[in-house]
Amino acid sequence: AFMAKYCPNFDYYEPEEIILASKNGLKIKEIPVIMREREAGVSSITALGSVFYMLRVILSMIIIYLRKPEKWE
Repeated sequence: AFMAKYCPNFDYYEPEEIILASKNGLKIKEIPVIMREREAGVSSITALGSVFYMLRVILSMIIIYLRKPEKWE
């Protein structure tokens, strides 16, 4: 319920979720999954898109880190 209420609504929000959960005392657990290689098509992520993504994620992580922890029960 916490993440549904306070999680930022970004395109790629996994790094932001980890910071938000950690700041608010939630337990973080990594669960391995099996990923298969792409069978067809090409990636939609370009070199310029990768740079833009990294800058956006870094900025959003800084903003979340600087926020006060949420008050929740």
